[in-house]
Parts: sequence; C-alpha cells; structure tokens
Amino acid sequence: MAGARTRIRGEQVIPAGDHVVELAFSYDGGGVGKGGEVALSIDGAACGAGRLERTVGFQFSMDETMDVGRDRGTPVTEEYAALPADNAYRGGLKQVRIDLAERLDGPTPEQRRRTVMITH
Repeated sequence: MAGARTRIRGEQVIPAGDHVVELAFSYDGGGVGKGGEVALSIDGAACGAGRLERTVGFQFSMDETMDVGRDRGTPVTEEYAALPADNAYRGGLKQVRIDLAERLDGPTPEQRRRTVMITH
C-alpha cells in the first residue's frame, strides 16, 4: 500500500459561493485495511464516485499529518507539485465535519470497555 494512490474526482467544477461538499465512504467491513465505495456530492447532488481497494490497516507514520486545507506531509496527489510550496487551498473553509458511522463489525461495548481499562 505504501505510495499507492487512488484518484476519485467529481465531474464538475465547484462554482463560486458557499457549498456543502461531501465525501461518503462505505466500508466493506471484514477487518482492518479493507476497501470500500466512495461517493462525492456537492450540495446534496451526486457528482462523482469510485472505489478505494484498500485503506490504511493500522496507523500512519509519525511524520504524517491530519491537515485540512493544506498538506504538510506526503501530498495527496502529485498535482500539488504545481502549487506553491505550502500546498495551501486558497479558498475559504467555514467548517469541516467528520461523521463516523457505527462499525457493524466493530468491538462490542464490553470489548471497548476492556480496551480502555487496559490502555489507560
């Protein structure tokens, strides 16, 4: 998986103004590192979709970052090379929200409690 990239793009340019841009990921389940379906939408209207064959199985390296609006670690795409050195998004972001669905194959409440007790 190291260095592998999947490109999923919408079919249209986002027009000027305020918009809600969404990415929905439907995980295949069955353990860590599996793939899933990706759906993109703008203001609730579907604009692109694709498949991500694998996800990160365990963890990112310590030098990777969870950036929004710019990428300070490994670029998401090599197209960033054409941008200024900081890879910053030049528009405005009013809000970023991440909604996590309940995992159907996730740990039970008792397994979660034990994990918390062991690790804390």
